[in-house]
Amino acid sequence: DVFKQVSDTKQPVVEAKAQRAQTVHLTSGTGIAVQLPEKVTVEYTNDAMKDLPVVWDTAAPVYEEQGTYHVTGTVPSTGLKADAELTIIKKANLVKNGNFENVNLDGWTVSGDQAAVNAVSKAGDALEKGAMHYWAEKAFQFKMSQTITGLKDGKYTVSCQAQGGGGEAGSQLFIEGYGGAKKTAAIKDDGWNKWHVYEIKDVEVKNGKAVIGIELQGNPGNWGSVDNFEFYRQEE
Repeated sequence: DVFKQVSDTKQPVVEAKAQRAQTVHLTSGTGIAVQLPEKVTVEYTNDAMKDLPVVWDTAAPVYEEQGTYHVTGTVPSTGLKADAELTIIKKANLVKNGNFENVNLDGWTVSGDQAAVNAVSKAGDALEKGAMHYWAEKAFQFKMSQTITGLKDGKYTVSCQAQGGGGEAGSQLFIEGYGGAKKTAAIKDDGWNKWHVYEIKDVEVKNGKAVIGIELQGNPGNWGSVDNFEFYRQEE
């Protein structure tokens, strides 16, 4: 009966319908034009998800005060409304290519099992256009770092966002070479597209530079992504 109903061309065809555009979550600084994504993820009634072009009511909003703001838009192909939740804070991100929006690892140094690390642009594996991604069939380890120079003495914060299958032998955000002992924050992934923020605050930079990044020791088959690295001087 099932075969007959599925193969019978006289039976009505139920088309999946777009039902909701996922909310976009971004963090930016005061006085900086927020670069909203060109596409948003749309959910369908058959549980499928597609990245579709979006037209924002305000293309590159600028906010002078800290706070949480919302920008609305429309997904033209579906007529659905889109929403971007923007968290605005006072800071200037000093990381080069921290959000991997050009889908490359420019500005970063990768040591160890370099073949396990690449840049991706797949929805869910990246927050916007791109992210750093890792996977290997065998056990692997790598360190991805960036040296930031010309820093004023003071307290700084480093952070990143990550998602993945979990189960690594070790994964951590780190900062070193700033004039004090190395500091780390353990990264614990718990599923695909489940992004979490990891940060290290109150790092007292004393020598004008710092080295930030992640270190990971992976078991066979481990996978995940890291995106939106930020490093900024805390307000006095």
